[in-house]
Amino acid sequence: HNTSGLKITGETTFLGSSDHVPSGVANDLNGRHLHLGALNEGPFMYVATDKCEGNDCWTGICPDIVRRLSEDLGFTYNFLLPLDGKWGGFNETTEMWDGMVEEVMTGRIDMIAMHFSTNSARKEVLDFSSAFMDSRIAAVVLGESETRSSFFFLSSLNAGVWLSVLAANILIT
Repeated sequence: HNTSGLKITGETTFLGSSDHVPSGVANDLNGRHLHLGALNEGPFMYVATDKCEGNDCWTGICPDIVRRLSEDLGFTYNFLLPLDGKWGGFNETTEMWDGMVEEVMTGRIDMIAMHFSTNSARKEVLDFSSAFMDSRIAAVVLGESETRSSFFFLSSLNAGVWLSVLAANILIT
C-alpha cells in the first residue's frame, strides 16, 4: 500500500476519548468485507497512477484513515466508484437519488468513505458519522479603526470615485 501518505502514529481514539474499540456496531465489523464509495477528489482521495489495481491505487487522507480503521477494527474493503460518477443528489422531477447516495440506499456500497457534505435532504436518507474535518470559508479584511462611522459603506470606494459618480449623476439628470 501507499507509504507516502498520511502518517498516523498515535492510537485510534474513539468517541468518549477511549482507545478501546467500543462494543456494539464497531465489533460487528471484525471479519466483514465492506464496499466503500469513492470519487477521485484530491487531496482527500485520488488515484495516484493508472498502472495499478485495487485499493493500492488510491491515495490521500481518506484512504489512509480507512486503512488505519481496517487494521484497528479488523475489516477488509474495496473502493467502488459510483456507476454514474456522481456524489449524490435528489432529482425533484423523478423523486430519485443518484450517485453514491443511491448506491448506499440500494446496497451496492456499504458506506461512503470520503469527505461528504451534509444537508437536510441527505440526512433524511443517510446516517452521518462525526466529522473528521471542518472546513469553513470566510472573508477576512483588515479593519480600518476601532470607531465606526455612520458612513462606513462609503469607504469601499475612494473619494475620486465617489466624486465621479456624483458628477455623472448631475450630468445625466
